[in-house]
Amino acid sequence: LSVTVSVCGYQENGYKPPPATRRRDTDMCCLADTGCQACCMGLTQLHALGLTRNDLLLPVLNLKAANTSGINIIGVVYIMITGSDRHGKRWRTHQMVYVAEDVEQFLLSKGACTKLGMIPSNFPEVGSHNAGDVLSSGVEVQDGVFADVTDMVLPGEDMDLTPCSPNTDGTCSCPRREPPPAPPHYNPDQSPSQLKSLILQHYG
Repeated sequence: LSVTVSVCGYQENGYKPPPATRRRDTDMCCLADTGCQACCMGLTQLHALGLTRNDLLLPVLNLKAANTSGINIIGVVYIMITGSDRHGKRWRTHQMVYVAEDVEQFLLSKGACTKLGMIPSNFPEVGSHNAGDVLSSGVEVQDGVFADVTDMVLPGEDMDLTPCSPNTDGTCSCPRREPPPAPPHYNPDQSPSQLKSLILQHYG
């Protein structure tokens, strides 16, 4: 995403923005963190914008991590974040970003993700994801219910299953479930390949 200092963010909140001679636009790899209530970044990202600690504003609130541990907030800065979707439409949001010493990347809050069109405003409500996108991702609809079948198949697994055809009395010839046999006896001196062959033959 393209990240730059939000001049209007400073002005609308009654602050003087950092000098234009030091401000820089930069592209950043951002992490969408929908559990985060405010955008955060570290000193590396701050310096990439041409800013220093002296350019930071004093924060009103303190933040805590998901494990309830405190985050060492240095200050805040007003940022404009811009990105384009696959159709070329540009999305933009102005955010107050917390700068912390123990943060190593740019974290997008739930609100920022919503403004950038990454998630719907009613996220994480069930069914809030666009149905067209769901269908294009390999999800089948059965009796009006979305069923993701792609996650049920292991990589490289050959799913050659024959549907059950029960008899008129309800019985069928499908294999019956049985408890596994007792562990095989083995020689501790056997090699890993021999043990593997023994296990496959015993349980196969």
